[in-house]
Amino acid sequence: MKGWIIGLIIVVILIVVGYLQTEGYLNFRWETLTIIFAALAAPFKLVTGMFKKPSDEIEEITKQHAALRAREEEYRKGIDQAISQRQQNISLLQKDIEVIDARLETLETRKAAISTKVSTMTSEQKKERFQELFGE
Repeated sequence: MKGWIIGLIIVVILIVVGYLQTEGYLNFRWETLTIIFAALAAPFKLVTGMFKKPSDEIEEITKQHAALRAREEEYRKGIDQAISQRQQNISLLQKDIEVIDARLETLETRKAAISTKVSTMTSEQKKERFQELFGE
């Protein structure tokens, strides 16, 4: 509440100085006004700091720290969940790869067995087998 009052006083002072300058009573350049307002800022901070209790500042910092820790914890949980989900996806893909590798090995074994069987067959046996499978 006191901060609002001091802020309102500063705004009123600014309006009065602006009005007086437009009327010609004050002849400031903007650099001079900037220096004046900078010089007023330090005492303003000092006065507002006197009205605050140190315990209020400590409580405020503690609350900010707790809020930051809560956000960090929430973010960490989200990241951990995403990592866990991706690890599950990777393990499922690895299982799929193992199944496909096993099928490939089976097919290669069957191919080798068929190749061996065909190489031992006579041409007459090959013709008969072809007719059995595909007809005439």
